[in-house]
Amino acid sequence: MLYQIKEEKILLEESKPLKLEKQLQSLLMESGETDGTLQSPKYLREDIFGTKLLIIGKEVYTKDKKRSDILCLDENGDAVIIEIKKEYARLGIETQALQYLADVSSYVGKDFVERYKNDYEFSDLFEEHICSFLGWSEISENLNRNQAIFLVANDFDKVVYSIGDWLFSKNVSFKCLSYYTYEINNRQFIDFTIKFEKTIARSNYLDFTQKSKKRRNIFYFNIGIKEQLKWERMIRENFISCGFDGVKGDRGYKILNSFYPGDKLVCYLSGKGVVGICEIPHDSFENKNIQETENKHYSFSDETLDSWGSFHKHKLRINWLRYVESIDNAIKSNVLKDRFNLYHPIQTLQAFPNEKAYKTIFDEFEILTRQ
Repeated sequence: MLYQIKEEKILLEESKPLKLEKQLQSLLMESGETDGTLQSPKYLREDIFGTKLLIIGKEVYTKDKKRSDILCLDENGDAVIIEIKKEYARLGIETQALQYLADVSSYVGKDFVERYKNDYEFSDLFEEHICSFLGWSEISENLNRNQAIFLVANDFDKVVYSIGDWLFSKNVSFKCLSYYTYEINNRQFIDFTIKFEKTIARSNYLDFTQKSKKRRNIFYFNIGIKEQLKWERMIRENFISCGFDGVKGDRGYKILNSFYPGDKLVCYLSGKGVVGICEIPHDSFENKNIQETENKHYSFSDETLDSWGSFHKHKLRINWLRYVESIDNAIKSNVLKDRFNLYHPIQTLQAFPNEKAYKTIFDEFEILTRQ
């Protein structure tokens, strides 16, 4: 029930449910993140699902002609089946999801790529987008070794949760999200709530192939600009920036406040290549416990005071270690692929997949910009 606070009293605010079934899929999709090309991958909203999900396809058919609403990959390389119920979810919705699970789970590694590449919006880039999303240099046989089921509905029969407990015991993550739509004073709202969640904790399989399991401190960062003049200002004033929803607490804010002192960022400009390498200042935080703490070099750009705010609201001061004066002199994508087997980043931030390649790029930066 909704209440309006007015003059230290609460008043019941009249609201009425809305029917947004046709728009629900699009409402679940993330906006504001792109690799800067017309063939940018699509994601589901991380703030709704609690994890980053790359959309493989919508209305994907199984070999038995069953159709799942949305098929995704999470950042561990596991398939996630999304089923959307336009109303109350009773016993049966999870049975549908189990049928899809049985089909999807039979494809791993390269077989998964071959099976679903034609369902992907940009089929020719499917393998490249997967590798870039996961921070892999090539498709691993660990791709889709595990699966998850996420259900979305107005509300759920409690029996569905019992099935979720059973699936969790079988190493399948299970999540139920309820939504409620309403209208107040001709303004439309939608609210999402996690009603049930049993999630298997996993780490990206790439970490298990490394000798050291220490936290990664080298990242790809997509700087999201196009103009030479913007790049010159970023160099001159020693900062990087993010957009997204343009409010504190959104994904852009979280990205720029997620770094540790000394982290290195390989800065990429879509359509050009690597334009620079920067470092997070060592005095970014007052103490070592930086979780839930704002970087002291972070700033929120008010467009009335700073013209940059009309482009990206979130800014972070950094130290440039390497950079090109002109964006046209970037280390080209084909050089990165041919020499280091590196794919270009498809997210604003993702782990840099090859520490050895980073060291070579750092040491030979000027040489590589001329190739």
